[in-house]
Amino acid sequence: MNYRELKERNQQDFNVFLIGFAFSRDQLAAEMERLGVQNEADLIGIGGGGFIRKTDRAAFLELLERTQDRIKEAIDADPDGRGFVADMFETELADHEYCITNDLTDTLEALGYTAEEIEQSPKLKTGLTEAIKNYRAAGYE
Repeated sequence: MNYRELKERNQQDFNVFLIGFAFSRDQLAAEMERLGVQNEADLIGIGGGGFIRKTDRAAFLELLERTQDRIKEAIDADPDGRGFVADMFETELADHEYCITNDLTDTLEALGYTAEEIEQSPKLKTGLTEAIKNYRAAGYE
């Protein structure tokens, strides 16, 4: 399974989980009704305007762990970083418009890595180097 397929599989799991998003009081009221809660105190924020029911906290944490574990397992299965890891970085480079910015910050943040972590891991460093090379070779410069 390549990175995009794994990312889509993880997204499917999130799509069936009850998550609300609101950016106004009216939206919040509508989402609270959809989630079946009466009080804002029954919600937990998850960032980016999103929230879940407090009663779903444990299940949400399990979902996060499961999706992160899938990616970690795929990274671990890549022997040298030239397979899944390079595909992962190349996908996120494209998704974060590296061809325009030439800045890795958004790509690394999306994956939860720092530049120091990449530098310390031969597999991640190889994968990122390979991804940049492939990305540029595909004409995205």
